[in-house]
Formats: sequence, structure tokens, C-alpha cells
Amino acid sequence: MSMTAGKQAAARAAAGLITSGMKVGLGTGSTAAFLVDELIERSRIEKLDITCVATSQVTQKQAEEGGLQVLELKEVGVLDIVIDGADEIDPLGQLIKGGGGAAVRELIVAMAARHYVVIATPSKHVEVLGSFPLPIFVLPHAHEVTIERIAEICPGDVGLRAPPRPSVDEHGLMIVDAHFGPCINNPASTRSVLLDIAGVVDVGLFIDIADTAILGQTDGTVTTIEFSRRHR
Repeated sequence: MSMTAGKQAAARAAAGLITSGMKVGLGTGSTAAFLVDELIERSRIEKLDITCVATSQVTQKQAEEGGLQVLELKEVGVLDIVIDGADEIDPLGQLIKGGGGAAVRELIVAMAARHYVVIATPSKHVEVLGSFPLPIFVLPHAHEVTIERIAEICPGDVGLRAPPRPSVDEHGLMIVDAHFGPCINNPASTRSVLLDIAGVVDVGLFIDIADTAILGQTDGTVTTIEFSRRHR
């Protein structure tokens, strides 16, 4: 079985948490795309009636073309649940996100959630964050200087995201990938230090956000992990 089967299994299990009347945040990325497909199918077969908020233009297009109702966050307010993928998940539920370039909007939506579920394959569940390059979102103006400041903190290579993935997000922010290696032992501190750099708008470290992780295996089974309640 392929990795795709694991992503589909996690998405299917997460979709099963949704009931009619819910306000649902839809994530961005390959695993989240399977979630949207599942909800579209349930809407068609079961007449599932939900209100959605998308974390990217790509997700919004997919959901609307499938017949789901998508509104802006300001129209919905608090969300019952947000389901999204992650690039890495540590044992405490801290996340690296932003591989798909949508972390700024994803965080805004995540903070409106009563319950946040991250869906992934077991390969994304790591002991220490940092093997996946950390996405950092910076202002275009003097971004070269900002990158130099980031490089003073990061032990590995730092640079603008290379093709084929976009180096600019939906908001016009430039995406910098910082190769820390598996050494982000204190994600909250790393996030804080990076945000103190002039020109850095956001960092793809989601701290105390996740309530639940659903990890899809290649055989179609899932493992569910519950994290201690976040503090906001």
C-alpha cells in the first residue's frame, strides 16, 4: 500500500468527526485535500450540512467546486473543529507547518477552533522538530537582510524557498526555508526568537494548538493521539 493510503485513512477518520450543523475549518495540503474530498462525498450521499472556512484559495476552490458552503472567518466566528495536515508533529503536539505555503492563514483559522485535529502519516510524528525545513514568512522589503539575521540563529542552510514550490504566499510574503535539523527542542522559544527579527511576520511553528493527531497507516488503519489541552 502507498503513502497515499495512509493520508486517505487519516482524512477519512477525521471526516467521521464531522456532523451536520458544524462550523469546520479546512486545512491545506495533500492530506487536507483528501479530507475535503471525504466531506464532499458525505455531503452528496448523507446530505451533510456544514459551514466551512478555508485556509487557502486552493482549498476554497476545491470545496466550493464540490458543493460545500465556504464563508470567511469573520462571518463564522468560532469554529467547532479545524482539521489540517502538518509537516512534523512532536510528542507534545507542537507542529511544523507551512510546507504548502499557507501557514499564516492556517494559524489564523486554527486559533478560532474549539478543537484542532492534525492529520498525517506516522512518518510526520517525530521525537524532535526540525528535520523538515522550517518555513518562515518574511516581508519582501530588505528580505536579504532578514534572511541574514535568520541565518545567525539557524545552524543549517537558510534561503528563499526553491522551485517548484512557490517562494511567495497568498499574502505576498516571501517564504524562507530554514534547515535547523532535528534540534528544535524548545519550539516556543525558537518561534519567539525568530519573531523578534525585524521583517519576520510569522513562523511555521504551531505551539499548543493541536488537541488530537490522527495518523493514517498504509494498511488503512489509524492511530489517534490526544495531547494535553492547549493554553491560549
